[in-house]
This record gives sequence, C-alpha cells and structure tokens, in this order.
Amino acid sequence: MGRPMSAARAILQDAKAGAKVKRAFFIVALLASAPNALAANLPLNPDVSQENIDETICVRGWTKTVRPPFEVTNAIKLRKLRERGLTEADKSRFELDHVIPLALGGSPDDPRNQRFKIEGGAELAFAP
Repeated sequence: MGRPMSAARAILQDAKAGAKVKRAFFIVALLASAPNALAANLPLNPDVSQENIDETICVRGWTKTVRPPFEVTNAIKLRKLRERGLTEADKSRFELDHVIPLALGGSPDDPRNQRFKIEGGAELAFAP
C-alpha cells in the first residue's frame, strides 16, 4: 500500500515545483500505481487513459458525450431497488450518483459505479 502514497507524494512535489499537472493526472497516477487486481475491479471507463485525457476527460463537455441514456440508468436504478427489497414506487425518492465521477474516468454504465442518493443530496448508508 505504500507505493500509491509514494507516487502521490512525488506528483505533489512535482506540482509544487511548478510542473504542469493536468486535473486528472493525480487520480490516474494513483490508479496506475495501485496493484493490478485493485485497478481491474474499479468501475473505470475503458476509453479513458493517461495517453488520451486531452481528448476525453480534459475536454469541456466531454461527460455529456458519454453519459448513458435514461433507459440505461433507469434499468440500473430499478435493479438496485429490487436488490434492496424496494419497488418501482420508491424510485422517485432516490437518484443515482457515480462513485467515480465521469469527469475523472468513471464508467458511465457500470452498475458498480452507481450508488443511491436520497433526493436532495444525502447518500444512503448501504453499499452501491
């Protein structure tokens, strides 16, 4: 576990020294330095990499191009409700939120990257 923190410290030191660091570089560097098993289980967007962030997550409005349609998110929401013993009648009480934001390379349609928020902002206290 020491390796990701060492990478993070090195990046911060470079940034303090005046290195030009893109907004997502810190997250991508942490993920790249994490053990492969951990990184393989994260709900990341496979279309985003360090090599293409200038064309993906660093482009203003890019998340609008990858946000899944209502039909996809609604199906995820209904499945998560059923898994918790709730019904379709409960769906207006909750909204889905991305665990890893799309702007940082989170998967737009992986159910593991969706969690419930109570309408109005509070996150629910159960697992995604």
